[in-house]
Amino acid sequence: MKNRRRSRRFLAKKKVMLGETEPRFLASTLNISKNGIAVESNQAFFPDSRVIVKLYSKGWVMILEGVVKWMRPDVSRTFYKIGIKLFEIIHKSTRLSLH
Repeated sequence: MKNRRRSRRFLAKKKVMLGETEPRFLASTLNISKNGIAVESNQAFFPDSRVIVKLYSKGWVMILEGVVKWMRPDVSRTFYKIGIKLFEIIHKSTRLSLH
């Protein structure tokens, strides 16, 4: 099977929030690339759904917009692996506010 990835993936475990209109479901990243992100969530997001992703790291937060390209439930259907193609940075903050 041909590898369709356009950029290299980096393994990363970061906290994210996901949602179709606003980020409200907790998830964690599996890997991150320049063009996309794979996450694990207990909330299903179906292919072709537009999503807002709020990505947290040490001292910063980034809000991104993307589209779900694939979703795979685990055997027990308690969580889902989701591939998201990113296409826009909505907001980037270099400091997290504690207020």
